[in-house]
This record gives sequence, structure tokens and C-alpha cells, in this order.
Amino acid sequence: EGPPPPASVPGAIEGESLRVLTKTGDATPQDMRNWTDSSWSGGAQLWWTGGKPGDQLTLALPVPADGTYEIFAVLTRAIDYGTVRFLIDGKPLNPREFDCFGSKVTATPELSLGKASLTSGDHRLTITITGAHKDAVKAYMAGLDYLRLQKIP
Repeated sequence: EGPPPPASVPGAIEGESLRVLTKTGDATPQDMRNWTDSSWSGGAQLWWTGGKPGDQLTLALPVPADGTYEIFAVLTRAIDYGTVRFLIDGKPLNPREFDCFGSKVTATPELSLGKASLTSGDHRLTITITGAHKDAVKAYMAGLDYLRLQKIP
């Protein structure tokens, strides 16, 4: 019996609730309430393990209505987490690589993954492992707390 899960962030699409379309390795919900240096929306994350550089995890991203959106994410940092890049429907959201290395298990601030023009319905959000920080334990894991879509007027 742990504490009750923290509230979800308003507008969050919880990582642990996303439908996995394709994966290398394993992607499962992980209870994050035992790590006390951060708090995760809904108290859990989608935990991707067993991948290596070049591997991909593709998730169904539900989009409520046609429009242009900025896509935000909160990721998890840990000593054995890798660097990742994001694609939407097979196209890079931006060229940026996100380094998920950290000396402690913590959640990142909300990060902008980029902007995309999307139709309503499910889209394919792909996370690609690109490598790892030089000081990281090379297990190339990744954790997704949540995604948030912000419509651009």
C-alpha cells in the first residue's frame, strides 16, 4: 500500500495509457510513486526497456480535432536512460535529441517536441533511441510521463 497516485496534469495524455503500435523490447506502465525526487502525472510512466540505438517505439497519439499543435512531453531521467528523438507520422518533429541521462530518477520539465499540423484521430508518435550520454550506463531505457497537445490558434 503506497500513497494515492498524484493527480494527473490537466490536458495530459498519460504515457502509460497510450496504445503501443510497434516496439522493440518492452514498453509497459511503471508505478513511479517510490521515486521521491520528482512527481509523475498520475503516478506512473510508460517504461521502454530492451532497446538499443536505432530502435523505435511507436505509439498511437489521439488528436481531438484538426489543427496545428505544439506537442509537449515530460520524460524521465535516470542513470541508465538514453537519448531519444521524436517523429510524428514518420516525420521528425524537430532535429533535437533529448538526453534522458540523470544521476537520480527524476521527471524532466515539460519539453516542446515541436509543432505539427494534424487531423483528428490517431497519429503515429515514434520515439527513436539515438544513443546515450557519455556518463550513462548503456541500457538505453526511456520513460514517458505524459504528452500534451496545445492547439496553436
